[in-house]
Amino acid sequence: MKFKSIVFALVTLCVAFGGLPVTQGQTAVPAKSVGTLKTPETSRHFIKYVDSKSQVVSWRLKAGEVAMNQQTFYFVNPSMSNDGRYFWFYCMFTMTDSKSLAVIDFLTDEIYHFPKTRGCGFSAMVDYETGNVWYVNKSEGLLCQSPDPTQKARLVAGVPKNFPKGYLYQIACHLTWDPTHSKFFLDSRVDNKFFCGTLDIKTGKYTKWADMDFMFNHAQFNPVRGEPVFLCKEFYVDSVTKEKIRIPTGKDGVYERLWLLTSKDGFKRLTPYKNKYATHEWWSASGDNLYYCCGFGVARYNLDTEKQDIVFPGKTTHAHSSSDDKYFVCDRSEGPWYRGCAWSVHFYNTVSKKEIPIVTLIPAYNAKENESKIHPDPHPQFVGSDRYIAATVNIDGKTTVQLTPVKELIEKSK
Repeated sequence: MKFKSIVFALVTLCVAFGGLPVTQGQTAVPAKSVGTLKTPETSRHFIKYVDSKSQVVSWRLKAGEVAMNQQTFYFVNPSMSNDGRYFWFYCMFTMTDSKSLAVIDFLTDEIYHFPKTRGCGFSAMVDYETGNVWYVNKSEGLLCQSPDPTQKARLVAGVPKNFPKGYLYQIACHLTWDPTHSKFFLDSRVDNKFFCGTLDIKTGKYTKWADMDFMFNHAQFNPVRGEPVFLCKEFYVDSVTKEKIRIPTGKDGVYERLWLLTSKDGFKRLTPYKNKYATHEWWSASGDNLYYCCGFGVARYNLDTEKQDIVFPGKTTHAHSSSDDKYFVCDRSEGPWYRGCAWSVHFYNTVSKKEIPIVTLIPAYNAKENESKIHPDPHPQFVGSDRYIAATVNIDGKTTVQLTPVKELIEKSK
């Protein structure tokens, strides 16, 4: 009993002074006191970065602060809570390590790593109100992890029992939930079987919507309307022949990337802007528009009018929009594209029609003949109620996350 009392006293003392710092695998106690939130500008974990061309100021999580490679979430799932307290990011401790999750709590200015989240892939999604993170794991199913490091991940639902038998490639590419936050949409693959449906968070019931004869990926619930759901045809490797199957072009000459799906009417194919090319899609915050990158910049498809136009001209690879649709951010491969190539990141003001480089050049992560296995693309995204833009950058062979204040970008682009 005396030993337990001493341990409790030490933990209480640590809590009073801001919580225990985390190393891999360590359990930490979060601070209980309420204070002023730190920010990337004031946190001890970030360093200042000024772009040499635009003089835009960003703040970078110190390289190797938690892991060899630290990355933002996939761009369609912004990784900071709305109040700016919690910022989640991926960790990979080696060049072949699978992703796990870490969070910085800007109230305590501590970082907590959750090693048991390893295997989450690019599926993670933050609940912007609570700061909880949701993810799927092929061996367990759907889980929810609190940013409180004393809490274990909660298993919400196992892998659906009515999934086909065989090798499970994917439960979901990246999670999105319906406007009531009661269901997640799953785009799944077992062997060469492709199918999609919804998973009820309360009951764990899986309801299949469709079977497909091709790989569909990047499924996204409409954030306001729920339906239609967006999905895209995606290239894949045949599980039997090992042949790489590319996105087809229909007999009518339409590149068959873009699709909408409703539970009642099924699939509807969209024709890309000027019938050319489409990639890296997302819904506007209003749910009225589907955005995607194309050969002309960022295209907009309006659900009600079915009209398309260009809202951000120029070269874009991945892109994202502010909640009011006034501002956009994109990344661009610099030189020939390959996994791990050089990049730049840019901000665009649709009111002034001005573009500002956020990072003029992110050096190549590796050579073309030795392509990266960790997907080190910048994947820029608006986060924290549009207060920051998050992106992945490369510092001397280590990827880390960067946060750029949006207010300065708006001022520079007027």
